[in-house]
Amino acid sequence: MLGQLKALAIGAAVLLPIMGFMYWQIADQKEAIESYIEREAQMEIAIQSRDSVIEKTLSSIDRWESAQNALVIKVEEMRQVSIESGTQNRRLNETFAKHNLSKIAARKPHLLENRINRGTRDAFRMLKCASGSRDKDCGSSSETAAAETESPKSGANSGP
Repeated sequence: MLGQLKALAIGAAVLLPIMGFMYWQIADQKEAIESYIEREAQMEIAIQSRDSVIEKTLSSIDRWESAQNALVIKVEEMRQVSIESGTQNRRLNETFAKHNLSKIAARKPHLLENRINRGTRDAFRMLKCASGSRDKDCGSSSETAAAETESPKSGANSGP
């Protein structure tokens, strides 16, 4: 029996350090796992934050592109108005070059006055429309100009 106790004591002496070593290894692994879980939770929060920033950035880019497209359209409209104004300016300059305005003004002052007043009114209307007014007068200026040239006023065709 003493031999069995001795064998049991030797077995316990060998097993206890092995079990203690295994306990500390398991405890260290448990701490490492808890640390990894904590870091994973922090990474998850960082990923969610990053995804939120990316989503907001993409939304901002979409809004910026929409605004840019609206500006491009507005610039194109202004370019068209500028082209129409230049065309009308050239046409008027050609008309004025063909006629002696002093003679016309002396013979028919109302004719010249009416045309100048209408031209001034059109110029102010085009300026107002080009500055972005949403007034009812800001329809297509080419339609208005075409309507005025197609229906001449009485006495408009009489020359110098």
